[in-house]
Amino acid sequence: LAARVRAHIRLRQRQDSVIEELQELSELTLTDPLTGAYNRRALESLLGARMSEFSRYQIPVSCVMFDIDHFKDVNDTHGHATGDLVLLEIANLTLTQIRQEDALIRYGGEEFLVILFHTTRIGAANFAERLRHLTEEHIFVEENQKLRITLSAGTSTHPEDGGATDVNSMIALADQRLYEAKRGGRNLVVSEG
Repeated sequence: LAARVRAHIRLRQRQDSVIEELQELSELTLTDPLTGAYNRRALESLLGARMSEFSRYQIPVSCVMFDIDHFKDVNDTHGHATGDLVLLEIANLTLTQIRQEDALIRYGGEEFLVILFHTTRIGAANFAERLRHLTEEHIFVEENQKLRITLSAGTSTHPEDGGATDVNSMIALADQRLYEAKRGGRNLVVSEG
């Protein structure tokens, strides 16, 4: 009986270990290894499943798409290690500004997407402007080099932006507005238009 109990205990410990490893693997497949932000794979589970609920009850949800202005110049002038540091610090700055229910996603390269649940267009614009200002004021330091970085952002909000009714259309509209901010001279936020 004692041998059987020990065997079951060992089996249970192995099962617990396997479950823990699976949870760690799941976390790794949904997060960006550099910044700790969610990756694009996580986007559908974060927003896609909830969009029908938000549409049904007309609950506001906003997307803020932003990227780092002239990021290629940072990498070319200061190296990729400095570029990685900037990405990490931008992610950390953003995480200090979002609520627990919101999500930061590294959308690609130097482009990030923030999902702000229960947030109107004005709230999204205020958030994006606050983040833009924080980034502009932040001094990025790497090996005695001080860098000033700016970002540009575009927002979209459901249901205020009538055409933004699903995840893809919300992201597309926020991305379009991001490019309007870049065409407008960078270091800008575009929330309407």
